[in-house]
Amino acid sequence: MDLGPALARLCAGAPAGAADPQRADNLSREEEAVAKDDPLFDLLLYVLVPVQWGVLVLFLLQVGEPGLAWWEATGRIASMGILCGIYGINVAHELGHRPTRWERDLARALLLTSLYMHFIIEHNRGHHKRVATPDDPASARYGEWLMAGGLRSLVFSFVSAWRIEAERMRKEGRAPYGWRNEMLQALGWQFALVAVIGAALGLQVMAAFLVAALIGALLLETVNYIEHYGLRRTRDAHGRYRRVEHVHSWNSDHLLGRLTLFELTRHSDHHWKASKKYQTLHSIGAAPQLPTGYPGTMMLSLLPPLFFAVMHPRLRALAEKERDLELAGWGGGKQRSSEQGWPDDLPCRPAQPIVRRLRRSPRSLKHMEAATVDRALGPRVQELLESLLDRFELRRTALLPLREKRRAALSSGDVAHLPDTAHVRNTEWRIDPVPEQLLERRVELIGGCTRSELINGLNAGAKSYVADLWNFTCGDAWSVMRAHRVLERATRLDIAYLDPYEGRVRANPRSTTRLLIGPRPLHVLEPSVLVRGEPSPAAFLDLALLGTHALQPLTERQGGLYLLLRDVQGHMEARLWAQLLDEVEQSADLPRGSIRATVMIDSLAGALEADEILFELMHHAAGLSIDPQGYAADHIAIFHGPDSPVFPDRESVGLNAPFLRALALHLIAVCHRRGAHAIGAPSFVLPPLDPARVKADYQEMLNDKEREAADGFDGTMVVHADTVNAAMAQFNKVMPLAHQLAYQRDTAIAPADLVRRPEGNITVDSLVAAIRTALRCLVFRWQGKAWVVQGSRLHDRSSLRLALRLLWHWCHSRNGVVTATGLEIHGELIGYLLRKESEKLFAEGDDRTKALAKQAVQLTLDLVLGDAVPLEPQA
Repeated sequence: MDLGPALARLCAGAPAGAADPQRADNLSREEEAVAKDDPLFDLLLYVLVPVQWGVLVLFLLQVGEPGLAWWEATGRIASMGILCGIYGINVAHELGHRPTRWERDLARALLLTSLYMHFIIEHNRGHHKRVATPDDPASARYGEWLMAGGLRSLVFSFVSAWRIEAERMRKEGRAPYGWRNEMLQALGWQFALVAVIGAALGLQVMAAFLVAALIGALLLETVNYIEHYGLRRTRDAHGRYRRVEHVHSWNSDHLLGRLTLFELTRHSDHHWKASKKYQTLHSIGAAPQLPTGYPGTMMLSLLPPLFFAVMHPRLRALAEKERDLELAGWGGGKQRSSEQGWPDDLPCRPAQPIVRRLRRSPRSLKHMEAATVDRALGPRVQELLESLLDRFELRRTALLPLREKRRAALSSGDVAHLPDTAHVRNTEWRIDPVPEQLLERRVELIGGCTRSELINGLNAGAKSYVADLWNFTCGDAWSVMRAHRVLERATRLDIAYLDPYEGRVRANPRSTTRLLIGPRPLHVLEPSVLVRGEPSPAAFLDLALLGTHALQPLTERQGGLYLLLRDVQGHMEARLWAQLLDEVEQSADLPRGSIRATVMIDSLAGALEADEILFELMHHAAGLSIDPQGYAADHIAIFHGPDSPVFPDRESVGLNAPFLRALALHLIAVCHRRGAHAIGAPSFVLPPLDPARVKADYQEMLNDKEREAADGFDGTMVVHADTVNAAMAQFNKVMPLAHQLAYQRDTAIAPADLVRRPEGNITVDSLVAAIRTALRCLVFRWQGKAWVVQGSRLHDRSSLRLALRLLWHWCHSRNGVVTATGLEIHGELIGYLLRKESEKLFAEGDDRTKALAKQAVQLTLDLVLGDAVPLEPQA
């Protein structure tokens, strides 16, 4: 097994305090991938488990030997105590952060040798959440002596573990101190071990073991003392502590400490992402550096006056330089009120306790079983939703009006990149590496959230199934809440439905298809969940439900919760999404980056700010995708002047249209430069009934997928399970590897290329097709079906939006005439065709369907004839 440069870098020494973040001894991305996957580093940890237990057994057998001198016994106890601290606790610390249950069980086995099994509870779910705050027992205060800090951490870490575990039991609806309580289990194992030692080897050996375990615990607390001494996070305008940054941990690059403590000395990178394996941790040049290695600083801390004389000048200099840091004294520190990067005119909710009551609208939820509602909107969901609302609701409402301001600027001809963010576009940076489980996205199937759609999607053989809560789910309360309940079961692959022909159909329990979820956009409200009498933001509710019910099981099954974000109109909205995802991760006590998002670009503002969107979502980004129908609809909304060139019919605007082609090449270049996936546009074409006769639309779809693969896309999307294999075959021709991230395009796309209006005709058939799409989509959505098949294509919410805007655009433009005949498109013609097509489409429907058809005709006519650009109804 040849580790090559990775092992050499890992063992290389480096001068302490180097300021360059690209340290020579840091692994490159390629070396990091090699080291991460190499089993030798993991095997070293696994071997130490039986070694530690073997040494413990040997110690117990020899420490009680008759005639042993006191100094010999003392030496053996001290040696065992050091091993308990280094191997019993420190190696357990590394294994305790691993995602698999059996590795965490190995950590518990090591902690048992030190009688410190509560550490894995308090450290993972307490310390990492509260580090560098007064609430964290393991974070030493400024001016606090080692003895005081160590004793406080010993006692209150134990108390904290009890509270954390009792709270977990309560949230799961169990008795706080039942047999599933991990603290009770840990104490049971520890008492059993001590009792066995005492009964088998005598009280003298038992006392020696207890002293050795205490020495190991004191070593740990000494390390805790120096790791965060004097450092405290500042608060934001809401009174909440800011996210943990590199400035909140002390580091050291001295070789002895790195090797003996398994890179624990690179502590800032560990707290930045706790799931990183020890061999891949980086030295962050700007992070606080100890005056010497961890062993030397531990010895220095035994002399408090000397320790303070060395550390306090460093602390004061750090506090003056870093905006996210204050001195962790016993009282309150300085408070900084504004968050970096947010404009001063965005309001913030004051930091005060706010009590909210969630109420379900009886009218909206009258068809839903009460038990289902109560399970979906349980206490944990309400708590997380309250937290999101308290912190981010005023910012969300402040951002939405900026959309119109940006659109007005674009409409006036100011189609350009933002000058204030030029530094983001012109500098070299990359998003956090895409998780290994998400590297191959060759073909992804997108659809709804019903049982049959999810099961068929997970069984279709695609790399991912995207369960879309917006475009492919009706917006009524029943459909949304049912979708969340089904998604909760789908995360465990525990769903089935009854097919009239095939009987009971289940999700394949061995399915390797990932589950991606598309929450609703920021502007959508959920009227069935009222907060202070007002509808709650749908995106916040979706995140609260997903963070409570889906995040943990999906992290265990596929490495994280993967989202598809729609309607992100600029980097400010991307920043809000990033902060929302941070909050959800923190609530679940999961490391940063557990939630990854692919942003679907469906607006010109989003396309112009593609770099900035990835930058704001840097720790959560997975890639960018294209919604051609949404992008075309946004194009119409911006450039809709009565004398502007007319937008042709939908059928003549394919993915090879100049503005869509420019968008595709632009996103590929941006994504690959930043280390993100570029995902092609969803194909709404249905497979032909007779495979021997390939329809023109289907052949166009095949050509589109082949062109996407040749252009450099890392994957694509389809909406029908029977087109997965065909799209897969097109990508397999061109893309032999899992992705094309290494492919860099040199094509320069100017902003003007993104708005080049396509040329084409307006035909009577296209006019009628747009009317049919609008009518059928509206009626079907009101009847509880989120999509409709028309001809050889499937139509969803984006199709409805584009159809309405095309009709509005043609009706209001002076150039809106049928190309072949010169027939002018006006309100009377639209009204006539709406009534005629409604009679044709719904002639055989029941009375309710006909009533809905009349409502659809009137609504479509009102939207098309109105002065404002039409927005499709949310339901």
